[in-house]
Amino acid sequence: MALLAAACVWVLYALWRSPRGTPVVLSAGVALAAVGVLASAGNALSFTAVTVGVGALAGMATARPLGGDGSEGGAGGEGGEGAPGREDR
Repeated sequence: MALLAAACVWVLYALWRSPRGTPVVLSAGVALAAVGVLASAGNALSFTAVTVGVGALAGMATARPLGGDGSEGGAGGEGGEGAPGREDR
C-alpha cells in the first residue's frame, strides 16, 4: 500500500512540474487520482489494460511537447540548467 501511495504522489508531482498545458495536466491528474482510489479499494491494477492505460496516460501528460517554438523536442533532450524553452519555477 505504501508503494502504491508513493507512486501516486510521484506521478502527481511529475504532473505538477509538467510542461504541458493546464487542461491536459488537470485531466490526467483527476483520472490518475480516480484510478488510485479504485486501486486502494479493490484490484483495479491487476488488469493489464488498466495498468498500461495508467502508464500511457502518465507518460503522455508528463512528456515534453513535440516541435512548437523551434526548441529541441522529442526524446533524448537534456533537461539541465539553461535548457531552451524551460523556465525555472
